[in-house]
Amino acid sequence: MQDPHIQQTPEQHCSETENTASNTKAAGLLDNTLDDIAEIAALASSVAQQYKVQTDLVKQQAKAEWALSVRSLTIAAAILVCFGAGVVMLWGSVLTLIGVVLFQLFNSLIASVVILLVLQILALIWCWRSMRYLLKQVGLKRTLLQISQFFSPSRFTKSAEQPESSNQRQAAK
Repeated sequence: MQDPHIQQTPEQHCSETENTASNTKAAGLLDNTLDDIAEIAALASSVAQQYKVQTDLVKQQAKAEWALSVRSLTIAAAILVCFGAGVVMLWGSVLTLIGVVLFQLFNSLIASVVILLVLQILALIWCWRSMRYLLKQVGLKRTLLQISQFFSPSRFTKSAEQPESSNQRQAAK
């Protein structure tokens, strides 16, 4: 700054005014930038806090679902045992009824026992085949395949080929 008693030329006065205005704009811009950074930091802190709250809620929900699942599985196992006992008693009653009818029809205990044994063996074969079929359906083969394809590095290098749709795969079978 100059001494106020010294006379300024208009050019010097204009230059000094521009410098002051430029400094004021820079200070204002710096203040706005700092305010924006402070606001972004506050928002980031808020998001982090909300994320923590949400994570805690998910933990609580998972614990509650796990407890309910264990309880439900325990009850389902008990009911399954009761159901199995009921099926055994029903099958035993059906075999007894068929045995009585066969004994009255053939009047032979040996023929009734042989026919009942054959029926029992056929029922067991049917159960065994059904169980094998059902156990073949258990698994996550397609899901694991999709996951392995998703994480495979080769999927990024392939050209944009369309994967076979499930309808095309079923038609090929």
